[in-house]
Amino acid sequence: MLKTLVLLVGLAGCAAGVQTPEPPQAAPQPPNYSNFSILLVNPAGGAVVLMHNPKNELEYVDVAKSKEAFAAGYVPLRTAEISELIMGLDAEVIRLRAEIERLKQAQAQMSGQPVYAQAPSPVDVAAQQRNQAAAERAERRQQLLQAWIMLQSMNRSQPYQLPMPGAGRLKANCTTNTIGGTSYTNCD
Repeated sequence: MLKTLVLLVGLAGCAAGVQTPEPPQAAPQPPNYSNFSILLVNPAGGAVVLMHNPKNELEYVDVAKSKEAFAAGYVPLRTAEISELIMGLDAEVIRLRAEIERLKQAQAQMSGQPVYAQAPSPVDVAAQQRNQAAAERAERRQQLLQAWIMLQSMNRSQPYQLPMPGAGRLKANCTTNTIGGTSYTNCD
């Protein structure tokens, strides 16, 4: 009924020569799968979900028994956890490759053989650049926070002083007295 009414109103608007404005199209946002779980399906039939048991160990739980598993305290493994694990493994691989190269160079120097450097793979370079950019962002954020804290402490230790009445006039006989951390200026 509602679709028919909208269609009739749209046709009446077109017949009257009135153009209806189209709503602006927002750019489609990529889906966020970080809170999703992974379901493993067997082509022969059946499916399992990888879950943390109450002892925080990983177990495969049959989909048909997932309701009982939730009641028993099981929690599904999220794709965000898997993504973090993969990024951690990438960083470890990069670290180990750098360690292997360092050990090869040290061994070659000890044996007197020439050292040839191996070009890093594009995947290693990209991962290293991502890690370096993240570290730089964290460092900049820390520096900004420290600067903000320092400015806040400076503002508390030196309160703003109002200008003396008649400031801007040229005075010939002015004296300044300091008592504690406050200065007083008297002009005749």
